[in-house]
Amino acid sequence: MSASKSMWCVISIVVSLLSLTWYSVLSVLYQKDMYILRKIADTVERLFPSLEYLSLRDIVEEFAVNMDRQNDLRLEAKHLTKFSKNFKNSPNIIFPRPIPNFIQANALVETFEEGKSINLYMKDCTDTELKHKLVKLCSLSLLEMVFKHNFVHGDLHPGMSPTP
Repeated sequence: MSASKSMWCVISIVVSLLSLTWYSVLSVLYQKDMYILRKIADTVERLFPSLEYLSLRDIVEEFAVNMDRQNDLRLEAKHLTKFSKNFKNSPNIIFPRPIPNFIQANALVETFEEGKSINLYMKDCTDTELKHKLVKLCSLSLLEMVFKHNFVHGDLHPGMSPTP
């Protein structure tokens, strides 16, 4: 291809942004909530020593770590890439693809994947056979995530829902 010619590819994208202002407000609220949860866990363990085996403080800390991860869109991009690889041979399961060079902690550009809400398929007028196919596909996909990949996505939405 000569230098004067260029090829264009048009794709639909989604831009996710974490506003620094909004992020700082949420961060303050989150820190307060975590402080309260830690105090509750400590108090319950002190008042009821027999519940020590529940390790409430550890549960709160694990929750905090997972919530902190939600605030870094680079991790979301990494997960999307992993899911795409894990399901590359499954034509009915599509994950958005992060666009390289447009991934930051507070910004993520990814492909837009068309999808329909699963609620549309759960209406009484929907063919029962189609419902069964969808349930089977969703169930098998979840089992594959858990037992084959040991990596589960808990944020399914129309763009990430299997299509029968």
